[in-house]
Amino acid sequence: VNSLQDRLNGPNCRLEIQIAPDLPEIRGDREALTMVLINLLENAWKYTGEEKLILIKAHARNGSVMLEVRDNGIGIERLQAGKVFDRFHQADQSLTRKSTGCGLGLSIVQFIVKGHGGSVEVASEIGNGSTFTVRLPVGQRKDGGMEFLD
Repeated sequence: VNSLQDRLNGPNCRLEIQIAPDLPEIRGDREALTMVLINLLENAWKYTGEEKLILIKAHARNGSVMLEVRDNGIGIERLQAGKVFDRFHQADQSLTRKSTGCGLGLSIVQFIVKGHGGSVEVASEIGNGSTFTVRLPVGQRKDGGMEFLD
């Protein structure tokens, strides 16, 4: 979040962060997982209009850490939602012509998350924004430590 502070703390943008106090630890590549969050936040910012509201939420559920990035943006059509993780896919070409991007961000997110044994999905409604949910597994060894993911 710190790397995007200028953008996320700008005028007309409100960022809310809700992190559960009892989150279990996960094992993973810090830089790769940082890239996941950066890509999701950049998309939330890019596909949201003048008055931006972006929510980051993290909590534990069923042996996973859930990371949600929610926005109040333009949303994604149902037919497009299944394709947003495809390489070079851009749901709204008119917006991306105005800003940078080549349609790789969400495919990178999916690649990294799957490499950590997790999953990513999107729920969206046209005109009411999108929520991207990343699930990352929590692993415990018999000695109480964390197990490493291959």
